[in-house]
Amino acid sequence: MGDSGTGAGVIYWPAMPRLRFDPWEPDYGTSDLLDAEDAPAPTVDASVEASEWEALTPASSERREVCFIDGVRRVEMHLVAEDDERTAPAIFGSLAVAAVRCGERSEIGEPRIARRLIIGGGIAGSAVSVNVGSARLDYEPLSVATSGPRDAVNRLQQEMLTTEAELARYMAGEPNLVVMRDGPLTYYHQVGDEPVLGVVKRHLTTYLDASRMKTVYGMTSGQRTPIFAFGNQALERYAWYVRIAQPQPLEQALVGVVRCEVRCEMGLDRAVALADMTASTLPRYASDSSRDPRAPQNLYPVGALENTLRHRLGHGALVRRALTSHLHATGGLN
Repeated sequence: MGDSGTGAGVIYWPAMPRLRFDPWEPDYGTSDLLDAEDAPAPTVDASVEASEWEALTPASSERREVCFIDGVRRVEMHLVAEDDERTAPAIFGSLAVAAVRCGERSEIGEPRIARRLIIGGGIAGSAVSVNVGSARLDYEPLSVATSGPRDAVNRLQQEMLTTEAELARYMAGEPNLVVMRDGPLTYYHQVGDEPVLGVVKRHLTTYLDASRMKTVYGMTSGQRTPIFAFGNQALERYAWYVRIAQPQPLEQALVGVVRCEVRCEMGLDRAVALADMTASTLPRYASDSSRDPRAPQNLYPVGALENTLRHRLGHGALVRRALTSHLHATGGLN
């Protein structure tokens, strides 16, 4: 809710906008990916570790404890918010983030769960609470200045990635390796040599030339490429490719390959040590297509964590029904 005004001892609160829900199921709305930005091609230095490119096979090492961090988000309902002069897209959305530690045994930590009412167009909202069975779900309001059709969903995604980065920093002092599974370290800022890296399982951008990509295609399980550096304004990140599993016959060559990256602030020596660690550690967690449709890149601990987080968000249909009933009971919160 926005700032209040006073006059003659009376407090005036801004009116809550009217909320009108979209009857389509949220799954038929916008896709899960953030809109691609028109960013210039990054600068790449492929010689920071080795001038001659060939697949590297690190020496086997003792079993390392790994902490995988991931999050899920869900749009409960698409809305249109109306005030006296404007209309804008809005959503009810939820997110959950947690870590799974894999050492002698695997253990999933307590999730961080947040629920949001996100309204575009600079329209302010108020908190909304609904009951689903014995659970009380509290949706905190957020206002987005713009009113594009995806802006509210993008803000929910940003909230999730920020929460993942906060959890990564909290966990960085304990295990040998912290792996953030939502890809690029956009929301994580390096402090010292914290062993935090991002793992990208979908290859939407090619950073290397054709000859170096041949090295990527030809790697065997447990091998990695030399480290390269890249960035849009400066060389901000070190990255390398790791093959965690061999592709099946007729599968394209990047099946079983992930890209890992760390911030350059970590220093090259520390990055090389982590790169070797990923090559000897990550293949242990490669998934199988009989259990995960995103195999082998969606690692077993991450798949289990995602299932747990979705369960903790509650049954989507029941949550949507409670929100719909609340809107009907309040006349769209007007």
